[in-house]
Amino acid sequence: MNIERGTEKDILEVSRLWRNMSKELAVEEIPDTELWRELTIATMRNGVYHLFILKDEDKIVGFSDCYIIAEPSIGGLRCIGRHIYVEPEYRKTTYAGLLYRRVVQEAKDSGADDIEFMCHPSTFSKWNLRGYHMNYVNMTKNLRR
Repeated sequence: MNIERGTEKDILEVSRLWRNMSKELAVEEIPDTELWRELTIATMRNGVYHLFILKDEDKIVGFSDCYIIAEPSIGGLRCIGRHIYVEPEYRKTTYAGLLYRRVVQEAKDSGADDIEFMCHPSTFSKWNLRGYHMNYVNMTKNLRR
């Protein structure tokens, strides 16, 4: 098992994982994998998007990703963590943690001043122990129903 920087050639396979993750988190939704691929490739090409893949031999079995953007409110760079996902059979291992640490390292290497991400409310205390604090709550409402 190893973690590598993902490239455009990995997007198709990673989109399969992204779709699986999306279905796990929101069973009633229908994720648009094609749109995800298009947006991901576009932001990868402009240097904002960073992808890391977990490989078991030649198969991608997990990924993490982030955006690193200029953020005027802090007068510097912000890393926005997006996803950390590993296939079910690779859970309860250290792989998700390694993927998380790879995003943090990318943020540091890029000179980011801070890092933010969304997480489920049930995990707040875990992230507080790692030095994170809640700065806002993201609320969602489906407008198609």
